[in-house]
Amino acid sequence: MTPIKISWGSAVVIAFVAFISFILYFVVQMTVNSRSNHDLVSPDYYQKELHFQEDMAAQQRAKALETPLIISANWEGIILEFPPQMSTLTPGIRGKLFLSKPDNKNLDQELSLQLQGSQMRIPASQLVEGRWNLVVDWEFQGLTYRIEQGINLNLAPL
Repeated sequence: MTPIKISWGSAVVIAFVAFISFILYFVVQMTVNSRSNHDLVSPDYYQKELHFQEDMAAQQRAKALETPLIISANWEGIILEFPPQMSTLTPGIRGKLFLSKPDNKNLDQELSLQLQGSQMRIPASQLVEGRWNLVVDWEFQGLTYRIEQGINLNLAPL
């Protein structure tokens, strides 16, 4: 049996065909696969971009607070602990909390801030385990504040 000889021209053509096939395979996988989510992070992405500077100023104010907003998570859910000096004064804190799940936009939630004392609790029954991105926007005495934080939620009791 004699070995098959391939000219260098044929080898280049075979290499190009193999490379193009490889690329086409991944393009088809990305367009057909239901796990690949190609949507923008939010449907009103461009509207939010117009308010970018205001959001940055609100984030700077939140970082400059003497007592910061504390976000913690455990098997009971997520707890937001606002600075006590904000929660005891009237008219108090008004705002919203946006919870987004990066791997499933159907689980995203927007909640109004409803404090009990200086805390707000989001029970585990409203959440699923895994990575969550939280955006807390609130207003206090005419100033806006904003915190963006990622959190890993583990719902297994200790």
